[in-house]
Amino acid sequence: MRSFLPAFLVAFSLLPGTGFGQTAAPVSQQPVLIRIYYDSLDQPRVKEELSVILDTCEVLHGPYVRYHPSGRVAARGTFRFGKKDGVFTEYYENGRKKIEVGYKDDMKQGSLLAYNEKGIVLQEGVYENDQPKDAFKAYYSDGKPRLEGRFVNGKPEGLVKEYYPGGQVKEEMNYLRNQLEGTGKTYYETGGLHTEANYNAGTLNGALKSYHPNGKLHTEYFSEGGKKKGYSRTYNDRGTLVLESVYQNGLLDGETKGYSENGTPKQTLTYRNGIKTGPARLFYPDGQTQEIILYRNNARDRDVQAFYSNGKIEQVSQYEGKQPVGAWKRYYETGQLQLEETYEAGKLAGKRTRYYADGSLEAEETYVSGKKEGLVKTYYPAGGLSATGNAGKNPVGTPKSAAIYSKGMRNGAYQSFHPNGKVASAGPYRNDREHGKWNEFDERGKITRTVVYQYGVPPP
Repeated sequence: MRSFLPAFLVAFSLLPGTGFGQTAAPVSQQPVLIRIYYDSLDQPRVKEELSVILDTCEVLHGPYVRYHPSGRVAARGTFRFGKKDGVFTEYYENGRKKIEVGYKDDMKQGSLLAYNEKGIVLQEGVYENDQPKDAFKAYYSDGKPRLEGRFVNGKPEGLVKEYYPGGQVKEEMNYLRNQLEGTGKTYYETGGLHTEANYNAGTLNGALKSYHPNGKLHTEYFSEGGKKKGYSRTYNDRGTLVLESVYQNGLLDGETKGYSENGTPKQTLTYRNGIKTGPARLFYPDGQTQEIILYRNNARDRDVQAFYSNGKIEQVSQYEGKQPVGAWKRYYETGQLQLEETYEAGKLAGKRTRYYADGSLEAEETYVSGKKEGLVKTYYPAGGLSATGNAGKNPVGTPKSAAIYSKGMRNGAYQSFHPNGKVASAGPYRNDREHGKWNEFDERGKITRTVVYQYGVPPP
């Protein structure tokens, strides 16, 4: 719920600055009419008509008129010895009034009216000594109420109401000495209560409740001196609790519980002075643990364990800030190890090993600063198919490929192998592109094709 200051407190600047002083002058001197024109190569057009008393300096005194470029009156009023005095009126180009307000000794006094170009009142109120006083109202362009309130000593006091364009109440706020005080309410356009809160000296103090459009409770919590304190609860539009937290001095402190739309546990977290601490848990819809997070170093770092829905561990990981660090492991749903790798400062470093679901070795790689380096080997799984499509047993560890890497790119000799262990292709790489003589072989080891590449491009 927001602190509300009515939009009808606007600054009205009726008159542009002029080159004339506004100091007092003897009453005995008669004012002189002066005309100021728009710059034009055509017929001169009057911009302003003003009366001045010629003394040691020029002083505005008497009628004042300003014009639109079209020649229509833009503003009209009266000065008395350099100060606005009487009613000043601004006009739209179509001749309708824009603003009308009274002045006394250069200060707004009396009623104020503001209009749109169709002549419909947009604002109305009263001024005393240049400050709004008593009732003020604002309207939409169709004349329907938009805001209404009351002012004392130029400040909002008492009940202030805001309306939707359709006329329904949007907000009801109470002010005391220019500060929100007591109960404040907001409403949906349909008329239902949206929020209800208590204020003291401009800050939230006491219970706050918000509601869904269907009237069901959405949120409830307690504030003390503008800070949340105690339990905060959030519900879905069916009334089911979806979030429960504990606050102290405006900070999360204690256990926070989240629930799914059907009420089953979704997550649990623990806070101390607004900082996550201890283990946090995320759950599958059936209640099984999906993830466990252990926060360290004021929640900047964390260790994470992820689980499959069958309870088997899926991944073990670590973070420092947003960067992955340390040893990471990933597993198949059967529990078989799938991947082992290490991170340093957010980048892969050292040995990285991948495994097939049957446990056989898939690949061995080495990383330096996040890029592959040195010899990288891949292997066929046990129980695979031969290149000819015939079912056969591949011994565990049968090579599939071997490549030399430098700074993440293949550079040097490369070989790929058939499932029977015979070489399938061989040749050099330069900057990750085939370069030089390449041979392709069948499963018996006979050369079937030879190509000489130039930076990845075969001969025409």
